[in-house]
Amino acid sequence: MTRNLNKTTVSRDLLIQEISERQKTEDALKKSEATLKSIFRVAPIGIGLVAERVFLWVNDQLCSMIGYDREEIVGRSARVIYPSQEEFHRVGMEKYDQIRNHGTGTIETRWQHKDGRIIDVLLSSTPLDPTDFSSGVTFTALDITEQKKSEQERQKLEDRLRQAYKMEAVGTMAGGIAHEFNNILGIILGNAELAIDDVPEWNPAKHSLEEIQKASLRGRDVVRQILSFARISPVTRKPIRISTVIQESLKFVRATIPSSITIRQNILCDAEMILANPTEINQIFINLCSNSAHAIDQETGTISINLETVILTEESAAQYEDLSPGKHIRLSVTDTGKGIRPEIMGRIFDPYFTTKDVDKGLGMGLAVVYGLVKKHDGAIKFVSEVGKGTTAEVLFPTTEELPEIQTKELEDLPGGNERILIVDDEESLVAMVSEMLERKGYEVVGKTSSFEALTLFRKEYDIFDLIITDMAMPEMTGERLTQELLLIRPDIPVILCTGYSERISEEKAKEMGITAYTMKPLRQSALLKTVREVLDEAKSRIQEQGWF
Repeated sequence: MTRNLNKTTVSRDLLIQEISERQKTEDALKKSEATLKSIFRVAPIGIGLVAERVFLWVNDQLCSMIGYDREEIVGRSARVIYPSQEEFHRVGMEKYDQIRNHGTGTIETRWQHKDGRIIDVLLSSTPLDPTDFSSGVTFTALDITEQKKSEQERQKLEDRLRQAYKMEAVGTMAGGIAHEFNNILGIILGNAELAIDDVPEWNPAKHSLEEIQKASLRGRDVVRQILSFARISPVTRKPIRISTVIQESLKFVRATIPSSITIRQNILCDAEMILANPTEINQIFINLCSNSAHAIDQETGTISINLETVILTEESAAQYEDLSPGKHIRLSVTDTGKGIRPEIMGRIFDPYFTTKDVDKGLGMGLAVVYGLVKKHDGAIKFVSEVGKGTTAEVLFPTTEELPEIQTKELEDLPGGNERILIVDDEESLVAMVSEMLERKGYEVVGKTSSFEALTLFRKEYDIFDLIITDMAMPEMTGERLTQELLLIRPDIPVILCTGYSERISEEKAKEMGITAYTMKPLRQSALLKTVREVLDEAKSRIQEQGWF
């Protein structure tokens, strides 16, 4: 009996111990569960449990992310938070494939908040039982909407930086050729104007010479546009009525595109003014129309031109690059051409990028347009659908400034008898400018070497009344030559001529003591007027100082 009692006591003690241990285990489990729930509740990311893609449990952060209360979402299909059936299906296929192959799955997707807005989400999932997905899959969800926006902004900045580098390369090339090309234009233009003076009105050659003069002036404008686009030459802008420029440009467009293409125009802002360079606005418009005509090719089609006033809010201005809210003029050029493929849309402003045939351009048209639009504080955007056509939108801010009233004066070419030293490494230019000045009574000494000119001036510095020098010369630049001349005689007036102004600006020229600063190619009238003004100013200064 005592033995049985002992057995009973042992059994009871074991039972008590087992119950105690079980209680401890349950308490630890409850504590662990409470700790886990606490972690899930305060976790900064969304956490949930799904089975067969139905929500079984979600934490507070997930509810906050998607805008639903826990009671609203638990028991419902996950389809409710996806913006489309296609995205819901894609995520399911890719995520479960990853889990089967790797044990976990991570994927970027987009969810739809209860209020309708779309959020970007990084979704990571793992099954409770790797052998049985139906038992449940836990997941974490991180809202990466702001991160995606930052990435997109960074990508935009990188694209703009890359574009800037390409534009800089084009600018370097443009500056390199501008000097030589302006010299050539100057020789053609100057000699044509000299010949016009010599040929009587009744001679048929007069008209031909005037056409050469007009063509040279157009060439000069083209060079200035290239330099302006390449950021080498400052843009001269004034208040203009853009509708007038567009209507004038339309005459040229109609004459140059195939007759099978119909042009429709809708000009709705006749009175609005913008600060612009008319020649550059003309170039923007013609390039856009030319691009549209090439997109239509030889087939029949339509180009629609719209010009209207728009008021941009902060939200609508954000659709364009570097555009402020306010009143703008919107120029739209729409064609019924083949459209632009999405994969090349990001490259259309790249210099030398083109999908045209070799004989239809080098791919500089839209790059030039982009540069000119940005110079006018505007913005440009393309919207296209393959097979249906393209719309180019250009926006310019309006201005309240009014244009100056131009008064036409009879051109009187002044002359004189002063002695002038001309320095240019281009012999033909020296000869031409000398003849222009000599015809008006000036005594001219020409030099094609800056060193020779400096040597002569050192010997006979007091016989010259004016120096006209080129900027870009091989032995010594016009800038350096001017410094040396002014050291010898500080009061000598100097006119500096240049084909492009990358190395020196008008402000810098004034600081150096240069009296006048002019851009090549010079017209005869402009040259004679500048020379006379500089000489008269120097003479007045001497009289004021009582030197004679």
